[in-house]
Order: sequence, then structure tokens, then C-alpha cells
Amino acid sequence: MNYNKIEQYIPKDSLHFIEKWFSLYSIQLRITKDRKTKLGDYRKVNNVHQISINGNLNPQAFFFVLTHEFAHLKAFEDYKHKKILAHGIEWKTTFGNLLMESLAVYSDEIKPIIIHHAKNPRASVSADPNIAKHLINTETGVLYLEDLNFGDQFLIGQRLFEKGDKRKIRYLCTEKKSGKRYLINGLAIVNLRNEEE
Repeated sequence: MNYNKIEQYIPKDSLHFIEKWFSLYSIQLRITKDRKTKLGDYRKVNNVHQISINGNLNPQAFFFVLTHEFAHLKAFEDYKHKKILAHGIEWKTTFGNLLMESLAVYSDEIKPIIIHHAKNPRASVSADPNIAKHLINTETGVLYLEDLNFGDQFLIGQRLFEKGDKRKIRYLCTEKKSGKRYLINGLAIVNLRNEEE
């Protein structure tokens, strides 16, 4: 594998981790266009490990997602003598260890978030609000549902909602047109309703 092609996507001084981790396996790494439904993917096809990562991620996020996907590969290989769950304890342990091994790759402001996540990794980025907000969704000017006040009206796409009570990481929100209530993740990106509407 030509590791140089991914240097533009990863943090400085992180390539040696990838070289070390990948050297024992036959891996095809594919960098994809922005996918809305996932940031990365791992599969094994005909004894070849395939990892894909969205190429539009910032370097720290790219490396984090790559580590997440490589942890799937490593866990399945390390525990191939037994059936394991994709995001079970074996994967969590493997991913947590890889995160701690590569902690120096991350900026000082992100390191505490990585350390906390490594203790109990989540299957989805959106399940860990700190990872989602401070590592993945780092664009300025983004407004999250959790930033709004109770009762604020907001848009997701063309649908108008009113923010309600918090339920763990989600908010019980009411769609104004239908009156139906939905649990919406606090890290959903929203737009405030234009008061003139």
C-alpha cells in the first residue's frame, strides 16, 4: 500500500501509526467523497480488508475515523476464534487501546476528549457529543439543537419544529405542521426560524 497518498488527510506525525497498524494485513484504503450517512466503513471481501473514509474530514477527524475502522479489522482478526459483535467489548477494548496509543496525534484541546472516549468508545460519533461537536463538526457558525432554548422554533430542512424537554442526548420536539413529536439528537444541525415567516 502506498501510504504517501493519505499524508494530506492525516495529522502531522501520524503516518507511522498507520504504517505500524496496517503492516500485518492486506488492506485496501479508499478515500471517498462526502457521504451523509457515514464517515467510514470496514468490510472484509475475499480475504482483503477494505476501509473507506470520507475525504472531507479535518485531519484529526480523519485519523480518528480511520482508527475506528481499523479497530474493527484488528478486533475481528485478534478474536477470529470466536464470534464477536461489531461494536462489542472486543472492539471497544481494541479501539480504546489504539486511541491511547496514538494520543500524541491529537491537539492538546482534543486530547482530554479522546481520553474520555477511549474509556468507553461508542459505536456512533453522534452518540458521543464531545467527539461529534469538537472533533467531527468543527465548522464555525454551525447551530446545534442543544444550543437552542426550550420552546425555540427551528428548521431541519423545510420542517418546522419546537424544542422540548431533554431525554438523555435527544430532545422531544414537536413538528409544528403535524403536531407529531420526535426525539431529535441534540447535535442535529438546525436553522433558526426566520421571525418574518
